[in-house]
Amino acid sequence: MARVLIIDDRPMTVRGIWRYLRNHGYDVEVATSGGGGLQMARRKIPDVILLNVTLPGLSGLDVLQELLRDRDPAFKRIPVIMLSAANTEAEAVQALDLGAQDYILKPVKLTVFAARLRMALRVKFNQEALERANEYLLTLSSIDPLTQTFNRRRFYELATRELAKAQRFQRELSAIMIDADHFKALNDRFGHALGDKALCMLADVLRKSCRDIDIIARMGGEEFAVCCPETNLGGAMQLAERIRRGIEVASFNLGPGTVRVTVSVGVATLCDIDRSVDSLLERADRMMYRAKQGGRNRVVGA
Repeated sequence: MARVLIIDDRPMTVRGIWRYLRNHGYDVEVATSGGGGLQMARRKIPDVILLNVTLPGLSGLDVLQELLRDRDPAFKRIPVIMLSAANTEAEAVQALDLGAQDYILKPVKLTVFAARLRMALRVKFNQEALERANEYLLTLSSIDPLTQTFNRRRFYELATRELAKAQRFQRELSAIMIDADHFKALNDRFGHALGDKALCMLADVLRKSCRDIDIIARMGGEEFAVCCPETNLGGAMQLAERIRRGIEVASFNLGPGTVRVTVSVGVATLCDIDRSVDSLLERADRMMYRAKQGGRNRVVGA
């Protein structure tokens, strides 16, 4: 049921529109002043607003501008249909230029008004559906479908933002690279399907170990990365060790039996030589390979 907010101080206009809309299944609320209408709209966002141009206190045009200036982006999507008894071209042009969806003269012809109301609602609902579809597509393009962590491309986008903030405000930033030990042997022995299950288990441990502000991504194969804002080397080493230990003690039930997986972890912290995320990750990657060379299942940082 679409919710309609009428902002009009003329009882005859309000009564006729209110009765017509209620009889046709709309949820209708009424405010008799501009200020009262804004309060009602903020309390419960309507699907459409019918707004009289002439009001006591704030005019209809003032209310329209307030709605469009509001910090809540939902207000900018509310179609506003202006109502006016003055048949002036300048007023209609001003209202439409300010962002009104439509401009209707009084006395209102209810059947024509209802058709224009339905059109305004269709535009709004179609726009919202398009926004949801775009958000879904953005999610699909940003998430690794297997592990539900960020993918490599999205990681670079987010980490680049964090790098810029760290450099601008002289804040700490660290990167952690994680690689599953002997993963090829695990795949060869148990098969890729069970190897995929192990990667999902690794991702679960990462999510449980990291903070909400940390950026977790599968970089490819069995390699993961974590970008840690506001984190110095000591803090990143503690997190890396928590990840390593969490994976080491986790048992992965892979069908044929219980398997324990370990990881080698490299840590690097932002310094003056880093001009890009690549530079920071390359140093973390080198530390990870030192962990491999040192016997695996360990954390190395610099």
